[in-house]
Amino acid sequence: MQAPVLVRRRDLQCLMLVALVATAAPRAFAQTRASELVALTWRAPGACPSQQDVLREIDRLLAGASRPAQRLSADARVLQHDGVFELRLLLQTGSAREQRSVSSASCRTASDTTALLIAIAVDPTLDPAGSSESGASLDVPASDALPQATDHEPPALVAAPSGSLHAELGFGLLLDTVLLPALSAGPTLRAGIAWHALHLALSAGYLPERSAHAAASPGNVYGDVDALRVALSGCYLAALGSLELGPCVEAGSANVRVSPQALERTDRRRARADFLGLSLAGNIRLAPLVFLAPALGVSMVLRRPVFAITGAGTLHEPRALGGSASVSCVFQFE
Repeated sequence: MQAPVLVRRRDLQCLMLVALVATAAPRAFAQTRASELVALTWRAPGACPSQQDVLREIDRLLAGASRPAQRLSADARVLQHDGVFELRLLLQTGSAREQRSVSSASCRTASDTTALLIAIAVDPTLDPAGSSESGASLDVPASDALPQATDHEPPALVAAPSGSLHAELGFGLLLDTVLLPALSAGPTLRAGIAWHALHLALSAGYLPERSAHAAASPGNVYGDVDALRVALSGCYLAALGSLELGPCVEAGSANVRVSPQALERTDRRRARADFLGLSLAGNIRLAPLVFLAPALGVSMVLRRPVFAITGAGTLHEPRALGGSASVSCVFQFE
């Protein structure tokens, strides 16, 4: 009589195991669902919820939602000022983009609002009124929903999502073809401020010595030329995803110095060269507050000093027009 009972118990254990797996599978799927649906960049003060907290809230809001055709990209930044937390959110799917700005009394509300807006962008049928358990509700008109991307819609440039005033400090490499006798490369430092898409910077760079020869010299009369340049630049960089791109104008002066290597002496040892520049610059984000800043452009020297050696002719004169390039690693400070 005992054998049939043992069979029934085994069957019951198998049924319980199947039920347990079936219950745990949706939960395991939900834990990874937000990271599969959304590419989230989250920047907030240290006391705010983490990026994982935001993703977990998105998981909860999108429980049971169907997978969209395209993955959503979301760049969220929370700024604190005067006791108010301001959320700046950039949503992008395909070629469609939307920017939102919401103020709240706490960072928890700002993070919950971020999760709610992202969830609505993924699933427009989501009901905002009944979705939040922590009080983060938002009345989103249907006209504000993220538009569907079309194949023929061109990608539009939008201003960078960060709207606060912050400082920038960077270092890098400078290339120049106008100030010295040949292509020169040297270190550069820059410090500036940024507000929205506008960037103003003061930079200083040193171009090491290059050899110059006096063309009219009866012998081999030559010298070394180096330069220390200081410039003020202004850029307007519009944002396209994680890339910022735009034009820059630059004005500055360089202290050009000559060290003759022959018995003859030049009529001057140092002089000032003034220049203007126009370039195409970009910012490539490496981290929320760190980016790589390449630039490529042309420089025109307005004041061109002439260095001559008595009896040997002109030793060096900066070019009137030439190319310039630079690449810097820049850190931002709020």
